[in-house]
Amino acid sequence: MDHQLIIENIEDVDENGTTRGWIVPAGTEADALDLELEAVDHVDIPATEDPDQWRRNLTVALADAGWELNELRHDGPTITAPVKPRDRKSVADALGALNGYRGSDVWQDVIMGLPVDEDRTARLDPSGASNVVALRSGEVLRWDAARAVWHEA
Repeated sequence: MDHQLIIENIEDVDENGTTRGWIVPAGTEADALDLELEAVDHVDIPATEDPDQWRRNLTVALADAGWELNELRHDGPTITAPVKPRDRKSVADALGALNGYRGSDVWQDVIMGLPVDEDRTARLDPSGASNVVALRSGEVLRWDAARAVWHEA
């Protein structure tokens, strides 16, 4: 079954500073009487004035809920976007490549080949120690030096 995200009004922020988006079956209209009844899931997106940061917040909120954004469409304050269940295989593949690497430049040889969210990675790893990687799908991978293993954070 195909699904979509519907956010009725991106400017509607609750007391927690978030906007709620509903994951509904594809074809559900944004003006449905009660999206909550149609919904199979929901996400709460932290509000921000910066549109790029809001999109990153949306991507992370979806990933945390197990969904992946296909594309984003605006129709005034209403947003509809096709979504799909997050591909856990890609995370397993990334962890396998990272944990199987035996060379001397993991960043160049492995990480640069992954779908890295460079802005979020820089915020999570301001020292540039290369011990944390944020993927565009929302997952964060961290190096555990004590155990000498990469893991999903």
